[in-house]
Amino acid sequence: MSNLPLSKLPPPWDYYLNVQAKLRKSTTVDDSSWGLEAALDRILAAGATASPQAIERTARSESRRERHRARLRRQHRLREEAVMDGKAQVRARQHLRIIKGSVSENDWMLLCDLGAGCNYDEIAATTGASAGALRVRAHRLRDEFVRALAA
Repeated sequence: MSNLPLSKLPPPWDYYLNVQAKLRKSTTVDDSSWGLEAALDRILAAGATASPQAIERTARSESRRERHRARLRRQHRLREEAVMDGKAQVRARQHLRIIKGSVSENDWMLLCDLGAGCNYDEIAATTGASAGALRVRAHRLRDEFVRALAA
């Protein structure tokens, strides 16, 4: 650890310290805090090569993605007083079994990762395929399922 005073840290570590202080003072977890966390991750990943513009862009993008995810959660949330439809759950499980049985292990993992909320770039980084190729593959799989389940 350097003996530099905290206010004299070199870029981007001075920014890192400021973001940490903002997060420490925050009492809520919202889209802004997700953006700040992404900025910290960006600084750690890029180190001294992280430009302030790239860090800010990362924070804004993640904040926007979290607002989108929050909207989807609100949109698709079941009301607490709603009764669970057991028949619909059974049909959904049957459809998942049919789908799992009709795809390769790699395709099933792709679908599971997408269902878990991973984006194509994250999946591409772990699989070695390009994000574009994964998008095309997922689109084709969805088309196959619609036809198979309609039959």
